[in-house]
Amino acid sequence: MSLTLNDTPALRVELDILGYQFPDSRERWDANWLRIQGRIEHPQGAWSFEDACLTAFE
Repeated sequence: MSLTLNDTPALRVELDILGYQFPDSRERWDANWLRIQGRIEHPQGAWSFEDACLTAFE
């Protein structure tokens, strides 16, 4: 699943779900942390990240 936001032609944010951080966990919170890959393009630069920064509830 992928989400792309384009505010202007010069600003772009892409978020992709890579999978669960703890796919075998039975604990409610640990079992729902998602690994996210993000890419940002901005006039002042571009960068990317990969982090467990969202839950399936968000």
